[in-house]
Amino acid sequence: MRAYFQVKWKGLTNYNSLNFSQIPNSNGQVWTLAQFGDELICGHNDGTFKLVDGRLEKISQITGGWVFKPIFGTKNILQGNYTGLSKFTFDGIHLAFVQQFAGVKEPVRFLAQKDNHAFWIGDWGQIQLLGFDANFQQADILFSSKQDSIASKRQFTGIYTLENNLVFATDSGFLQFDNIVKRFSYADELNTALGSYKNSNKVIPINTNSYWFIQKTKIAKVDFDSKGKLHIDSNLLSPLQDRMMNNYENILPIENQYYLIGLDDGFAIYRHADKSQKYTLPLPQIAQLVNLTTGQAIIPDSAFKLSSSDNNLRISFSSPYYSSSPLQYQYYLEGYSDNWSEWSETAYQDFTNLPYGKFQIKIRARDNMGLVSEIQTFSFTIRYPWYLSWWAKAFYALALLALIYLAYKFNLQRERKRQFQIRRKWLEEKKIALERETEQKEKDWIKLKNQQLEDQLQLKNKELANAALNIVYKNEMLNNLHDELKQLKDADGNKLSSDELKKINKLIDDAHNDDRDWHIFETSFNESHENFFKKLKQEFPDLVPNDLKLCAYLRLNMSSKEIASLLNISTRGVEIRRYRLRKKLGIPTDKNLSEFLMER
Repeated sequence: MRAYFQVKWKGLTNYNSLNFSQIPNSNGQVWTLAQFGDELICGHNDGTFKLVDGRLEKISQITGGWVFKPIFGTKNILQGNYTGLSKFTFDGIHLAFVQQFAGVKEPVRFLAQKDNHAFWIGDWGQIQLLGFDANFQQADILFSSKQDSIASKRQFTGIYTLENNLVFATDSGFLQFDNIVKRFSYADELNTALGSYKNSNKVIPINTNSYWFIQKTKIAKVDFDSKGKLHIDSNLLSPLQDRMMNNYENILPIENQYYLIGLDDGFAIYRHADKSQKYTLPLPQIAQLVNLTTGQAIIPDSAFKLSSSDNNLRISFSSPYYSSSPLQYQYYLEGYSDNWSEWSETAYQDFTNLPYGKFQIKIRARDNMGLVSEIQTFSFTIRYPWYLSWWAKAFYALALLALIYLAYKFNLQRERKRQFQIRRKWLEEKKIALERETEQKEKDWIKLKNQQLEDQLQLKNKELANAALNIVYKNEMLNNLHDELKQLKDADGNKLSSDELKKINKLIDDAHNDDRDWHIFETSFNESHENFFKKLKQEFPDLVPNDLKLCAYLRLNMSSKEIASLLNISTRGVEIRRYRLRKKLGIPTDKNLSEFLMER
């Protein structure tokens, strides 16, 4: 193995997986483990170590310790390794390295004691007989298989003691060594009795008369009776065929006829019992849980609670029992199955869309003889998905309460907003109505004011017109008076003298030319027509006082006759003045002069 692992042995009745842990700094090839007193010794690719408080402590630098062999009757221990042969001593408490024998240069994989001072050593390529001095400090090669015509052509797989005789396992059968003639020969009687197992690459003793013969992972139990006759049973461990690693097979006795067998994917336990003893099938075990959706193996927690995504489940089961005929299994899943399933050699069952919750599966096994095991019960739980867990439900409840609260707040806010909008709309409408009412009142007031102003203007215009008419009337009276004076005669019937007429006419002319009436008229006209003369004078600075008088009379829409009387000129004179005024004002011929002045 590629490192040194350890695990606490929980007994023969515990079929749970062995959770090995690696010894720190043990990476590399581990070739052998040997117990010396209370010390566990490890032959390693990097040297020889002993296990102390869960760690490795090196006791030898010689690499590749393959095998340990005590020298009978001494405290010396031999070790075969990559570079030859080492010697250790064991004082009953500690194992200590002593030396590496200089006389051995080849790797030593096999060791077997021939006599008190001789050992057979070797590797797959050759076997050598090694002799030691009295103190086991020096070693010399006494014989080599390469010197033998038969053994030199063979590949060796081990050296074993059968019924107190040394035999040499090769690829063509067992050899034996003749100490007299110093020559190898085939153990024909043994090879014939073993049949195909004569090519066994490993022999493991069970007791003084029984052995395990292993030939490329095929295992047979061989018993020697008192007459030396062989009894071979190759069916005992036939289910383990091809499940062991070639050339590294190992069967280790543990207790009470129980054996631990190393496999290429784990361990097997074999119990050797008399046929008369009643045997019961062991309880079947859950071998593996697999998620059918992902194809990944499921490693549950200590409470066997599986994830919600593991509800498509394959449950594989097995039994710690080996036989030539496969076992049959029957299962019943409470809460899922209605009845026990049919017996089947299929060692697994698929369950799809398992609901969330607790389950209990019951399994039992049956061999080909109809022997049924006790019922094994296995409980597991499919967890609720996170969105159905209690904290998720609590979150949902809180979220629902929050939504209700938010909805309440939203509706309350919306209702407040609606009431606010209604009130604002009512206020706006009321404001608009008030504005309209105010505007209407203002319009009515302006209309009334305008009406009053218009009435006042009309009144003023009437007063102005009356004043103008009074002036006209006065001028007409003065003109009539002037005409009457010309016809007036004294008591004698004579016309008045020219001097007298001149005096009277002068008075009439002074009355005609008196501007006091005009100034009064002008003041009243400006009040009624907002400084009409001032604005007209600013717009048309070429206008003379007579032009302004004509403009005022035209503004009052007076006729040419009335204007002629006011100005004390003829109607023709009025028309001439009108023409001249039109030119000064720059009024086109198609525009009415009175309308033009009324627009000012």
